[in-house]
Amino acid sequence: MLHDLPHEILEYILDFLHDDPQALRGCSLVHRSWLPATRYHLLSPTIIGQFTIFSPNENLGNVTQFLDLISSPHCTIRPAIEDVILFFAKNKENSLLGETIGVLSKAPSLKKVVFVDRDTNPISWIAQEIPDIQELVFEVGLLDTFVQHDAIPFITSFTGLRSLSFYESREAHVVPIPPSPGGNPLAFALLRTLRLRIHRPDVFFGWLLEYHSYIALETLVLSIYSKNHEGWEGVDNLNRFLKAQSNSLKHLYLAIDYTHSHQALNLTGKETTIDLSVLRNLQSLSLRHHNIDSICDVLGHLTPSSSGTLQSLTIDILRWKLARFPDRDCGRCSLPQLAGNLGTLIGGPALKRVPAVHLRAPKSILAPLSLVEALRHGRQPGSTTVSPVDDDGYMVDSMDSLVNLVMSRMVYRD
Repeated sequence: MLHDLPHEILEYILDFLHDDPQALRGCSLVHRSWLPATRYHLLSPTIIGQFTIFSPNENLGNVTQFLDLISSPHCTIRPAIEDVILFFAKNKENSLLGETIGVLSKAPSLKKVVFVDRDTNPISWIAQEIPDIQELVFEVGLLDTFVQHDAIPFITSFTGLRSLSFYESREAHVVPIPPSPGGNPLAFALLRTLRLRIHRPDVFFGWLLEYHSYIALETLVLSIYSKNHEGWEGVDNLNRFLKAQSNSLKHLYLAIDYTHSHQALNLTGKETTIDLSVLRNLQSLSLRHHNIDSICDVLGHLTPSSSGTLQSLTIDILRWKLARFPDRDCGRCSLPQLAGNLGTLIGGPALKRVPAVHLRAPKSILAPLSLVEALRHGRQPGSTTVSPVDDDGYMVDSMDSLVNLVMSRMVYRD
């Protein structure tokens, strides 16, 4: 019988159905031994919340149904909950959030929480209920509310985090950084992965350096909100932070995330230069910007000794989305010249031996053959790949990506 197979083989077979909820539900009814593997995919992640996507009248919330289900004496799903997405909208009953957190505090396998809050109430109390999670994703609401002022105390109230993603809203409201460590002075002692999408990186990294200098990251993902054509903005403390992480940091992703109103400003000078020469164990590097010259500026600080461990380099060139003409290419960049500069760096002594270089760019930018030819010049055949893309992608577990997930799970379900 199929259910007599070793558990590892059965899991391997059922893993092929990870993106087919209907098939997984059918398999969960075949035999008791099939239930854990199917539940792993059906409940990962477990989406709980009150939200609307298309219109205020279209409520896709399931929090009350979840609470009814989990409170049943016959419910057995609690041990299977490992990865949870919590979305609580503004002007909803805050008591439901409290009840939900109370339920999750008794989920023995809970490891990851993605919390998107649009409410107006303080949230730091949540850490007291689920203190042992290992991964936290927190996207701050749009309004200047208690949530924003409670954001830093909230993320520093967990003591076992190994991965933290902290995303500010694209709007002008920024999270206040307190003149203190926050909730716990040693909150980031175990932290190895940090993902940020923020407005003021210099302020945030200055706070980390002053109050949490013990951090030893392996992965840093930094997306900086900007309205400028060139440069990286406020990188003095980022350079100091990178120097402090020189021995531990292995994976680095630096990106510009453009705000809705762009200004064609010329940012030049030492304060906009990101110095990667201090990193000794860097294995993968990703750079995402519209301005190729700004990318070249970062790559130009790599030396053969600092890039000796680098195994992968990814370059994402963004389209310049002017407010009035979003589909028009930038007229400030001299593409052939900049492509030549980029090709010279990638084929130069610091990067020539990197095994894999991957370029992603809009089709309109890749059209000139000079860019592709310049990148591949002087490198081993097959070591450089080029992909045309028409979108800018999403940050991991960001609101944009979560909306797509919720839609696929709750709008287009059978």
